[in-house]
Amino acid sequence: MEILQPKLRFPEFKENWEIEALEEYIDLFSGIALKSEEISEDNNGTPILRGINITEGSIRHTKEIDRYYLGNVDKLQKYFVKEDDLVLGMDGSKVGKNVALIKKDDENAILIQRVARLRSNSKSNIRYIYQQVFSKKFHDYVDIVNTSSGIPHISSQQIKDFKIGFPSLEEQTKIANFLSSVDEKLNLLKEKKTLLEDYKKGIMQKIFNQEIRFKDDNGNDFEDWEEVKLSDFAEVNKGNQLNKDDLNDFETYPCISGGIEPSGYTNKYNREENTIIISEGGNSCGYVNFVKTKFWCGGHCYSIDLLNNFSKTFVYQLLKFYQDEIMRLRVGSGLPNIQKKDLKNLIVNLPSSLGEQTKITNFLSAIDGKIELVSNQIQDTQEYKKGLLQQMFV
Repeated sequence: MEILQPKLRFPEFKENWEIEALEEYIDLFSGIALKSEEISEDNNGTPILRGINITEGSIRHTKEIDRYYLGNVDKLQKYFVKEDDLVLGMDGSKVGKNVALIKKDDENAILIQRVARLRSNSKSNIRYIYQQVFSKKFHDYVDIVNTSSGIPHISSQQIKDFKIGFPSLEEQTKIANFLSSVDEKLNLLKEKKTLLEDYKKGIMQKIFNQEIRFKDDNGNDFEDWEEVKLSDFAEVNKGNQLNKDDLNDFETYPCISGGIEPSGYTNKYNREENTIIISEGGNSCGYVNFVKTKFWCGGHCYSIDLLNNFSKTFVYQLLKFYQDEIMRLRVGSGLPNIQKKDLKNLIVNLPSSLGEQTKITNFLSAIDGKIELVSNQIQDTQEYKKGLLQQMFV
């Protein structure tokens, strides 16, 4: 049996940690296969907990993904989850990452197949195990044991075989409580960001639908808005494709092509700072973004280059408001894409006064600044926790 000690530790604990498999510290149970005719999309049965409900650290519910069991539950009591059960999706692209603790509101949902339920025994604290299973160490372990050429999968036995360091139950509890407080701070920041984003979305609706109008510096009304095509005030230019061999993780300029995040980095660029882009193809096609650095505009990405003396940040805010409409321009039954001609013909309502554009930009940019500040706090907290996990575990 391997014995180690972590780098960072509460001072009252001195005993060595034992490196052991999870099997000795948990009761693991996987869900049941239900018949399709017993499952409903309407909220008139017993909630079902599926892998799609489990995200990275939480249980999510939407009308599109929630399902309900219509049959007799008397014989299914052992498949019900309880508060503080740890649940883990056993297959899919995020296997090993979609891990969460059951809260009071999700008690008594039925655990479906391909979802594992981990429950602590007398030697363990489930919140301590949750922090270990939620760590990069477990993600790396899943990558190693998953040798399937099809859908990524981890078995019940592979979960049981995962080895971690176990201190005393008292120390497990103290570590779990400390890390849970960091998680709580992180969740509060995420909620704050969501509220700010929802507020901005609501205020944009009112501004661009002209329910709210600004006054000029003399208190007078601005001119009426005009209905124009995107091509009347901007050029739509498609980027250039780079080979994967030209991309890496350490060069200076991001390459953005058809996605929200960079597909890699390169030592060259074909667009300047502060450029509006719209994804041309892929799952995120139609997504409007504003790139503040020099970058490479890829083959599945459009740059929006203004013809008139408009504020780039204003046009970005305008197109962000029209993002859902832009996404409805998608064509193709397989990999969706947006045709250049359709994007150029997009009809928008545009304030004709540069003064009103400036006032709108300043107002919305102030909200963006608050969102960015909270985003940075989230990132800093995530990095702080990442460092804690590396030093507090062995």
